[in-house]
Amino acid sequence: MRPFSFKAPKGLEADLDWLSVATGLSRPEIIRQAVRETLDYIRERGELPRTSYVPYGDGSWRLHPFTVRVEDRLYRELERAAARLNVPMSEVVRTALYRYIERKGRKLRPYRGKYIRVYYGGLRSLW
Repeated sequence: MRPFSFKAPKGLEADLDWLSVATGLSRPEIIRQAVRETLDYIRERGELPRTSYVPYGDGSWRLHPFTVRVEDRLYRELERAAARLNVPMSEVVRTALYRYIERKGRKLRPYRGKYIRVYYGGLRSLW
């Protein structure tokens, strides 16, 4: 597995919390752990967990593009959970990250921006 990459959209580079980006870039296992925990929650309750976390208080609920490699099995689980709930896979991942941040005392901030993409191996996109 390779570490995930992060790329800010043009014009927004100065608007980023670079400390958060550096934290995330050095610890991609955070995303994988958050996704695993959320998939467990979905298996137990059959719904997405609720989260009141709004990044930066702007209400956009959106993330900057980034890439993270995940195991084949985890990707397939994510795919099945999203299909069962009839939501995009990106929505499951976003909820997973926000829930993780909320539960961990918000020590980690999400990436603010427009999209979130999770890839594995052959760079399969969530869209």
